[in-house]
Amino acid sequence: MDVTLPDQWIQRWPGYGGTVWYRIAWRNPCEPATGVTLASLSQAGAFYLNDTLLWRDTNLEEPLSRSANMPRYWVLPASSLQAGENLLWFRVTGVEFQTPGLGKLQLGDPASMLALHQKQTGMQRGWLQADVVVSATLSVLSLLVWLLYRRAREFGWFALLTASWVAFAGTLLMTSPWPFPDTATLERFFMSALVVYAVCFCLFTWTFAGLT
Repeated sequence: MDVTLPDQWIQRWPGYGGTVWYRIAWRNPCEPATGVTLASLSQAGAFYLNDTLLWRDTNLEEPLSRSANMPRYWVLPASSLQAGENLLWFRVTGVEFQTPGLGKLQLGDPASMLALHQKQTGMQRGWLQADVVVSATLSVLSLLVWLLYRRAREFGWFALLTASWVAFAGTLLMTSPWPFPDTATLERFFMSALVVYAVCFCLFTWTFAGLT
């Protein structure tokens, strides 16, 4: 079946969870080296050049590794390239409630692909990491203020608000399911953190506005 990347299974097989193989046929332009970037892979997978395994996630079965928000970069080894057509194989294993699929794939000279990879990493992880650090710092400071001035309840709610956001956003940065036993448990934690964040946001807003 022909598909266009980025590809999400939900558009074609609603409710399917399991393993799918992607085959990308590519002709070697006789360049000295070729770089490959992959924006995302949901949830776990492996990458082959022809019959050579170049990379794989640690866990391809539950508890699955998490590569959905982890851009990847490889330089194809010349020893594994063939004259003419080469095949890039991606094994993708996902669960139905995590929007499984394969992200955007690009090939080119290694320097250009590395620069693209660094840009993707900054957009998908760098900003989120900075946000988590800032939110965690604000949470600790707000908690300290509330412990010193218990009447300032808005600081207590803001501490819980930012702490729940750290828990929510932190799951997006995880590349391993640890400490959760499987993807479903991690998803429940993810949604619970989002609900707590929404509730704390409302309570903080009402308290700050003097409505409670």
